[in-house]
Amino acid sequence: MSDDNVEEGSLGGPASEEEDLLDSLRSLRERLSEARDSEDQLGEAHALGEIGMLLWEAGQRMQAVVSTKSSLKKFRALSDPKGEAKQLNRLGTMLFERGQLGRPLDYFNSSLSIYETIGDRSGQANVMRNIGRVYEAQDDWSRALYMLTKAMLMHREIGARRQEAIDMRFIAVVLCQHGSQQEGLSILFSAAEILKSVNADKELADIQRLIDEMSDADDMVH
Repeated sequence: MSDDNVEEGSLGGPASEEEDLLDSLRSLRERLSEARDSEDQLGEAHALGEIGMLLWEAGQRMQAVVSTKSSLKKFRALSDPKGEAKQLNRLGTMLFERGQLGRPLDYFNSSLSIYETIGDRSGQANVMRNIGRVYEAQDDWSRALYMLTKAMLMHREIGARRQEAIDMRFIAVVLCQHGSQQEGLSILFSAAEILKSVNADKELADIQRLIDEMSDADDMVH
């Protein structure tokens, strides 16, 4: 998520983004109402989950968590493991972004266990990255690198190149924080090449900014 300083009312600026968000929320709430009227419990579970994500983007954090928990409860009642795992991962992410560490890890581990059971490798890799980020926040460098590397390798195996590069970015940051500046920069350059090849312009711009920052820091050291 980025907070670009664009003049209010300009094309693609905060005003239009907010309007798009509100339109999406209205549409999802209509879907939720229709699902409830028709007793479509699966449709209700999906709508609650998507509403939770949009509320989070809108900064309505408590309402977002409530909606996501409601979605999780619905998926559990429906014995839908993939939906359950997805909402567990989302809840973990929300709580992690609110500065918590222990509870997100519980949610992530539960999500990972379900994804492993159903054989969803993409889901597994995404959750392993999140677990790695929690370990990084706990200053547990070895566990962070272990989980982030597992995520990267799994994303590579399933051909998710953009996700692989994002994993590499997190690995590079951990390495640089741990004193392996040159190794971290080398990984960032490799990640940038991957992102160029898949036309992931936003992520590429983020990587290039990080390379510039780390290169400047490395120059200061030497």
